[in-house]
Amino acid sequence: MSPRDAIIIDVETSTAVKARYSAADAIVYRCAWNNEHSQACGIFIGGTHKNILSHLRRCHGVGFSTREDINCLWGSCLRAEHLKIGSIPRHVATHLGIRSKCSGCGRVMSREDAVQDHIKKSPGCVGAIVEMVPGPEARLIVSAHR
Repeated sequence: MSPRDAIIIDVETSTAVKARYSAADAIVYRCAWNNEHSQACGIFIGGTHKNILSHLRRCHGVGFSTREDINCLWGSCLRAEHLKIGSIPRHVATHLGIRSKCSGCGRVMSREDAVQDHIKKSPGCVGAIVEMVPGPEARLIVSAHR
């Protein structure tokens, strides 16, 4: 794709900088967290748990206390009960359709921690790493330094 063919999207600054100055491509997702007017945010964010939580804290006022409970405001989420702050990135990753894969055997699971546990307990997967499997709405930002 040439620069003339590029599609302009609103990407969170930290993710855009990574794609601009790194040799790594970035996978992003449109944030669907609703604001006080029940409108989705729309900014594209990285799909890692760190990126998700950082964006929710910075742009949506999600608290910093791990004891604090919040409701999920992602799109039309049906999970209305309170979630712990530490669980929100994992929960949002399910909305995004992000899955995790064992690099040793290729087994795909819905949660990163489940794949880590699998790697620890599976003799054939010793030394394997957890790979992210992008969700269906993922967009790829190609690094300028490829």
